[in-house]
Amino acid sequence: MNTAHAARVVLVGSRQEFEGLCALLTSWTEPFEIDLHQAEERGEDKPERIISAVPDVAVLGPSVANRLRLAQELRKTSPRSQIVFVLPSEQLERFRASLPFVPQLASSWTADAAATPESLARLLSDAARASRERTATALVLGRINQRLASGKTAPAQVRRSQMALSERYLATVLTQSPDGFIAVGRDGHIIAYNDAASHMFGAAHNVAHTGSVLALFPTTERATLEELLARALRGETLAGVEMQLGAREVGRSFLELSLAPVIDETGEVASISITARDISERKRASIHQQLLINELNHRVKNTLAIVQGLAHQSFRGDVDPARGRLAFEARLAALAAAHNLLTGQNWEPTSLGEIVKSSVAATAGADANRVRLQGPRILVVPQTAVAVAMAVHELGTNAIKYGALSNAAGVVEVQWSVDGDADNARLRLRWAETGGPATEPPARRGFGTRMLERGLAVELRGSAHLDFRRTGLVCTIDAPLPRVKD
Repeated sequence: MNTAHAARVVLVGSRQEFEGLCALLTSWTEPFEIDLHQAEERGEDKPERIISAVPDVAVLGPSVANRLRLAQELRKTSPRSQIVFVLPSEQLERFRASLPFVPQLASSWTADAAATPESLARLLSDAARASRERTATALVLGRINQRLASGKTAPAQVRRSQMALSERYLATVLTQSPDGFIAVGRDGHIIAYNDAASHMFGAAHNVAHTGSVLALFPTTERATLEELLARALRGETLAGVEMQLGAREVGRSFLELSLAPVIDETGEVASISITARDISERKRASIHQQLLINELNHRVKNTLAIVQGLAHQSFRGDVDPARGRLAFEARLAALAAAHNLLTGQNWEPTSLGEIVKSSVAATAGADANRVRLQGPRILVVPQTAVAVAMAVHELGTNAIKYGALSNAAGVVEVQWSVDGDADNARLRLRWAETGGPATEPPARRGFGTRMLERGLAVELRGSAHLDFRRTGLVCTIDAPLPRVKD
């Protein structure tokens, strides 16, 4: 045999596959040099062990494990070599459909293991010719286009190779895109997908081993997706459909799907193209924005109601206008201090200790060091924070006027704790004055007393008890502690 221009072929497979290939190529008009590399049982083949001299064609037989990974490594090692996959008939179509989405393998060749010897030999001959012409993509396309333009009927594999070469650019775009892409057959089974899709669904599923695309989504979304697939099968294109992944609020993600039918040469829908874009951040930002707007509306209404109540009590007919103005301004300052602290936390749950400390500082000024605070770190919701801040302000104001902070020796002990479990927690806060003048129950209930015993109870849905002892006022607050979301 004249081997000067023989096509070099390396078969990766079994001895039986090698002998069969040699037998069918022996009678072919073009010469071939065929080498065998027996496939490892566990798919551990390395390209440097396969290629001793750069072959024109590398044939991966049906017995090869991890054929895609090995083919990608072969492409890196020998870019000029053509790669031919020989597969059983039942695997062929799905494998062909997935090739355009595998990096560097869009222009590979496929053959049916049950094909006739003549068709397989012709395929290898065309692949060897393409290998020689691969020195420039323009030359390959030029040669194929020339054959087609001449009126001759080109082999189906050559026409497919021409298409695959152009699809290689599309494959690069799809594999590098941050949007997920999934190709789905008429029966809903996944044909191909890109890396972005694998990452989107990978936390809960292995896309490569998921049969139906429905299995990628939670059961609550599957009926909707089934309807979308049915509409796409009828030829309808759909865009901007929001779907949810995961049922929990924490870690939940949102996708925006677009579905388009893929029409074959007969005009029928052959498959469905699904593009998925992760809109989780945008969706969470929108939800958070709406929550802030709702919270703002609620806070504004509550704040106006509080200010209205403060004004009504501070400027009663029997109150001196100057004293009323001072009391009103002091109460507004306490309210503003609580709001400032909450604003710094974006109206998220904040520390009870910080709320008490801030309110004491705004009320007692230089005497704040005589108010001793003790308690664990507790996060409270904004409504509780404002209520506690106003209560501490009223208690502090009363202590400055009549109680422990009205002389130079008195002190105030503020202690708090939490009882019960997370779902039934209760806040216990105790304000105890000592060292001040002897106290006794007031002859009439002023605004501060009514606000503590009634207003605070309503706002916190709990109770506040004032005990005017001779050693000093003791105020005990008992209220449910709303659970703070993680």
